[in-house]
Amino acid sequence: MCGLCGIFGEKSHWSTQGVAGGTSSRQRFFRARALNRVLGVARCAVRDFAGTQYVLTSPTGAKRVITEMGQLWQEFENLRGAPLDPLDEKVLATLRERDQCG
Repeated sequence: MCGLCGIFGEKSHWSTQGVAGGTSSRQRFFRARALNRVLGVARCAVRDFAGTQYVLTSPTGAKRVITEMGQLWQEFENLRGAPLDPLDEKVLATLRERDQCG
């Protein structure tokens, strides 16, 4: 598939189903913000791109286009070279600490 055809629609994923309130772009903004809290522990980030995809960025500046949420963690692991468990106690402690400082 060419790049242009790929931006016309996000594949269905459980994380995008049944989200109440707001516009689609608003929901994507909040989803990216929540993801960035966790990805930030590994100094990575994700941002919305064209309202249909996300761009995942590593601390070194490497980027990956994410066409569906199901692909995010695999691409993150490929960029980072290791998995990140969002429920790991060290990750949760870092998030709690950031919440208290911010």
